[in-house]
Amino acid sequence: MTGVHHDLKAHDPDLVDAPLPVEQSFCAFRDFCHRYRDDIVTILQTRIVQIRDVPHAILP
Repeated sequence: MTGVHHDLKAHDPDLVDAPLPVEQSFCAFRDFCHRYRDDIVTILQTRIVQIRDVPHAILP
């Protein structure tokens, strides 16, 4: 999310001091993916991508 100003940042504890609950992040995540689809596809096709573990807060 470097250089991107999007509501999704508000849910990431690595980016803000008081993050919003991750359980409420789906709409922002979906919008981010739609808005930056082409950039995301390019990254996935051209780089080795490391993902973080799924946060415990969203596990059943």
